[in-house]
Amino acid sequence: MISKERLLTPGKTWREQFVRYFVVGGIATVFDWAISFALNFLGVWSSANGVFSGLEGILCAACGFSVGLCVNYALSVTVVFDNRSMKNVWHERIIFVAIALIGLALHSAIIWFCQNRAGMPFELAKPTATALTLIWNFLSKKLTIFR
Repeated sequence: MISKERLLTPGKTWREQFVRYFVVGGIATVFDWAISFALNFLGVWSSANGVFSGLEGILCAACGFSVGLCVNYALSVTVVFDNRSMKNVWHERIIFVAIALIGLALHSAIIWFCQNRAGMPFELAKPTATALTLIWNFLSKKLTIFR
């Protein structure tokens, strides 16, 4: 059995860090989806007299993504990566967000490609995009922020 202290100590090897990042990504996704669906269910923007007409889903998803990103960052610096290469925490956070935004764009582009060029149904395109984006996010953060 793994001790509580070991679970809460950042990973030492790339493999251990990747497994932890995979779990952290899952936890962040739960927060993302919970916030997105809750805001959508509550109709937060639909009662704004049509100001956000047609954008409600995007706004809900953006809020969920933002919360998931914060959860991902907090867990990444505490239980995933053992080395932080940047002295300035604000620079670290800005690069973390930039990598995540590139990952979001990459995820969307992969889904588009899989559906529109490779003829995949969404049910296959989404997991394909998620797997490739997971690799992008882990490697880019490991090689830039957490060397």
